[in-house]
Amino acid sequence: MSLYSLIKDPLKAISWMKWVDIDAGQLEGAEKRKVLIFPCSLIAESSVSNDITESGDVQREDATLTLRLAWDATGSRTNASSPETVQERSLAYTVQTKEVYELLQGAIFGDYTSLECGSAVQEKNTDGLVVFKFTFKTNQIVIK
Repeated sequence: MSLYSLIKDPLKAISWMKWVDIDAGQLEGAEKRKVLIFPCSLIAESSVSNDITESGDVQREDATLTLRLAWDATGSRTNASSPETVQERSLAYTVQTKEVYELLQGAIFGDYTSLECGSAVQEKNTDGLVVFKFTFKTNQIVIK
């Protein structure tokens, strides 16, 4: 079973999450973005299998899961001159990002080992979106 299939339901269960999907470049361009509802989670995965036994009947699958969280920040005001309540509302994504990290870091899904976060960065963005990208590593043993 794919990692996407395993983590989409726990992500959908987050009360503020409006959209969970495979990352097919929906954030790259205004036309593609029209299909999204914010805040959203876009997931990409890749894996490499290596034989553990000489016969190749047992393999270790090393997987990378990339999760991009996105919010429409149009009209957001985070500058120090904005009223505190406006700043808090505009910075809600920081709390939500931490919530997703805590959901996934160390979690075990299916036959995979626990997810380990290798990086967490806010992407530079100039088109009114806030995009935060996590990269998690995991693996599983596959017996053929």
